[in-house]
Amino acid sequence: MKICSICKKEKKINEYPISKGKLESRCRECAREYGRNHYNKNKEEVNLKRKKYYENNKDRELEKQKKYYQENKQDIRLKANAKQKTPEEREKANARSRKWAKENRERHYLNSKRSRERNPERHKAHQYVNWALKLEVLKKPENCSKCERLIKVEGHHTDYSKPLEVVWLCRTCHLKEHGKLLDVDPRIEYDSSPSGLHISCDKKES
Repeated sequence: MKICSICKKEKKINEYPISKGKLESRCRECAREYGRNHYNKNKEEVNLKRKKYYENNKDRELEKQKKYYQENKQDIRLKANAKQKTPEEREKANARSRKWAKENRERHYLNSKRSRERNPERHKAHQYVNWALKLEVLKKPENCSKCERLIKVEGHHTDYSKPLEVVWLCRTCHLKEHGKLLDVDPRIEYDSSPSGLHISCDKKES
């Protein structure tokens, strides 16, 4: 047991962080609080230091991030999905993405460019679909082919080498197909009713 120098509470040794090989005198909780306060008071200076450090150690940091992701892939995906369980939460996430893209047009363009360069076959398949829709070679249906809801749909390719073989899916089913959403039923829509939800599984009338 050890007494924290800040909150003066006696805590277990594992509740204290280790810095430069030494056990700190303040507990993790107090250290986190100090870190938050320091950041709030010195945001510009801290962000500048972080940016400078990242630029000087970019390759090492990217490798570290890649390794961490590979080792914790499942946990990261589960946490991300837990934040997008309901349509409202997914819409909030999409709104944040749109806002960021609008405020960071140049970075958004560079990210898109790098994505096209990394996945030329996927980009080419998307172009084929866009032109096929304009020339009416393909026709976009009004309902999702998986959950059958009447909703805006997106083209999904199972094989990018066959660009005109498209499966039309709603956004939720499309994300699930790529493994970006787990355990989400696209037919469940949330509202302000007492039960908290209602089932929406409208199908296209024949």
